[in-house]
Amino acid sequence: MVDASNLGRVRMLYGEKARIDQALTSLDAGEPIRSLKIGEVEISTVHLTYPPQMVQTIKNDLLGRLDEIKNELTDLGVTGLRPTEPE
Repeated sequence: MVDASNLGRVRMLYGEKARIDQALTSLDAGEPIRSLKIGEVEISTVHLTYPPQMVQTIKNDLLGRLDEIKNELTDLGVTGLRPTEPE
């Protein structure tokens, strides 16, 4: 069970997870990511085209961050999270 004092952190992590999920969906569909904020870092890619190797690197980094988020959510008492599976 999540302690009430951790609800703000849980909401923030869920928001970050949703942004990462959307970015991964866009990358998988071959769509550009116009901007992405992960933690305190904002990435603007509106004018960039990435080679396939870089796309895969970005996806791997995002999947790694998803694992970190899921671990932190678990530590905060959130249950029922699915494992991250790279494609």
